[in-house]
Amino acid sequence: METTETTIGLDKTSWASSRSKAPVFVLGCPRSGTTLLYHMLLSAGNFVVYRAESQVFNLLEPRFGDLRVDRNKAALLEAWEHSSLFTKTGLDAVEIKKEVMANCGNGGDFLRIVMDAMGRKQGMERWADCTPDHLLAMQRIKETIPDALVIHIIRDGRDVALSLERQHWIRTLPWDRGKELQAAALYWEWVINKGRENGKALGADYKEIHYEDLVQSPQEVLAGIGDFIGQELDYAKIQRVGIGSVSRPNSSFGKEAGSGEFRPVARWKTSLSGQQLEDVEELIGGTLESLGYGVGAEHAKTVASASPARMRAIYDAYFSSKLMLKTKTPLGRWFSSHELDLSLGGEDSTHSGDGLEGPVRILQIGNYPPPMCGWAMQLKLVAEELRRRGHICEVLKINEGRQIKSPEYVDVQGGADFLKKIWSYALRGYRLNVHVNGMSKKGYLLALATALTGRAVNLPAQVTFHGGLSQDYFPRNDRSLAQVAFHALFQLAGEIACDSEPIQDAIVQYGINPEKVRSIATFSPQYLEFSHVNLGEQIESFLQNHSRVFLSYVSFRPEYRLEILREGMRRYREQDPKAGYIWLGFPGKEMAAAEEFVRGWSEEERASLLLLGNLMHDQFLTLLSRCFVYLRTPACDGVAASVLESLALGVPVVASENGRRPAGVVTYSDTSAADMVQKLQFVREHYEEVKAALEFDTSDDNVGRMADWLAGNGLGEASETRVAVRQAK
Repeated sequence: METTETTIGLDKTSWASSRSKAPVFVLGCPRSGTTLLYHMLLSAGNFVVYRAESQVFNLLEPRFGDLRVDRNKAALLEAWEHSSLFTKTGLDAVEIKKEVMANCGNGGDFLRIVMDAMGRKQGMERWADCTPDHLLAMQRIKETIPDALVIHIIRDGRDVALSLERQHWIRTLPWDRGKELQAAALYWEWVINKGRENGKALGADYKEIHYEDLVQSPQEVLAGIGDFIGQELDYAKIQRVGIGSVSRPNSSFGKEAGSGEFRPVARWKTSLSGQQLEDVEELIGGTLESLGYGVGAEHAKTVASASPARMRAIYDAYFSSKLMLKTKTPLGRWFSSHELDLSLGGEDSTHSGDGLEGPVRILQIGNYPPPMCGWAMQLKLVAEELRRRGHICEVLKINEGRQIKSPEYVDVQGGADFLKKIWSYALRGYRLNVHVNGMSKKGYLLALATALTGRAVNLPAQVTFHGGLSQDYFPRNDRSLAQVAFHALFQLAGEIACDSEPIQDAIVQYGINPEKVRSIATFSPQYLEFSHVNLGEQIESFLQNHSRVFLSYVSFRPEYRLEILREGMRRYREQDPKAGYIWLGFPGKEMAAAEEFVRGWSEEERASLLLLGNLMHDQFLTLLSRCFVYLRTPACDGVAASVLESLALGVPVVASENGRRPAGVVTYSDTSAADMVQKLQFVREHYEEVKAALEFDTSDDNVGRMADWLAGNGLGEASETRVAVRQAK
């Protein structure tokens, strides 16, 4: 394939010497292989190892403005030092701040200061960057880093469009719904043409390569790159070191990569239908051919019709206008203000690991710890998994403590602030994912506002629906207001996830397309990864003073049936006087009411109960593992993560019957204290038999499946994943 490279009349030794320490920018359209080439350079040696995109010219500089102004530099440092971008440098915050405040006047200065400091620490002589969006900032890069060398990696636009569509990268214009593939192809064409146009001005400091050549003939391509950057690139060493995607392809086509059938070149030949291929090539066939890519449809050689030409012109103007607003107007600060990845993820949290960048931007809206609960645990684990995979995931906290500011989540100060923030994220291309159940009117209104916002910006929200089949407002088939309300929410949602097939069936009964609803169990082996911790004197004393302790996770709400629980406790103690009960889970706003409820009990009754607030996850599982039985009262909760945690830890469960309890759970009628007592007595008398019958498969990675769903990937491969459970003693 043809490449563009300007050469000048220097002898090879002089040429290499002049470039051997110059910074290298590996740039390209997202999903084109920049990370693969970047990791090859890191594996070759002498390059600073920085496993992240710097995001300097596309986010930091536009967001914080003129860096000759001290307050702008200080603001940049404040945001940067609380992000994974800083964490992965391994630098001392105080030292780097001194140098930036003294010597930084622009984004190029900032990037060079940071990378040079990392080079001194790692003993490396040069550095590279692979932020894909920097392809649109080449002029600014050369203005501020004059010795920069740019490698533009180009990939077949049909494969790029497939990957961009799979990742929901492109937002179509409202009248083009269903044309995400075509819009993605046009974005590729626009970015490629902009990059090539900007590259011409760089002369000998600009080089183009093709992804397909790099994959199929790596030695030859790397030899050419080595000449360009003035450094020999030993392919055998690169393979041996194998940093990141050099050794671990993990593309958006995850099942293919994991099966050993990873073929990233010309995937479009088997993945695009004839009509899809025709639609794409009508739009970008000319550019494909100009780059040396053959077209697969005969129509591409004929004169293009007016409709594709009009669509191309509209999207070219659309993309160019957004770029101008972001880089040439004060709105640039607004566009960039929250696009920084402030997660403290794993080593590869800003890369997908396949060399094909394109993190999905997701705003999860729901409960986040503290306090800890089943929803909060799931949201936290899924957010961490998304960040580990390289996606950008922010969390909008809507439970207790939502007004407290924290780098771990986005705070909410009130209703107006909630609306402002979901609109702000939606307008910046974040996919909204809201958690809701059928018990809370307020929660429903938040979910409805989110779903309406998603539709308004043409990025339909993903709804994660919690709870079982006995909720106050779900399911309904009576044409009530509740039935109409949830029908509207489900219709507005782009996709819906629930935790079991019976719930999925109930949602479909609202007239929802079955393909729109996914069943993804909540529990995952990550829930059982905990360290046994000291529970404190109060809890230890209670455990030692009662021969059998029954643990219940409750809240001061009607569905937890505290009066029935109290009556069951009283009756059971008549048979087992040394039994004790622990109620935990009360959030701070409910604790006073819970204490008032207990205050009127007799002294003997109060002595049998330990009332706790919310515990951290390690504390909860440590306590659960030391209790005799886990007693679960609400019938509206579906399966309940705490029930599954108990089964996995070998702790018998007595729970209200709701039609969805797992095998091994002993159930009672949720309104009958007498039946509760009978079942508690049964478990006590047959304790070893009940424990022996507890069998629960903890191997399905449902956190991974939920992350796949949110990121737009298929669920098949994740459902087969097995995750080892680790319990630190």
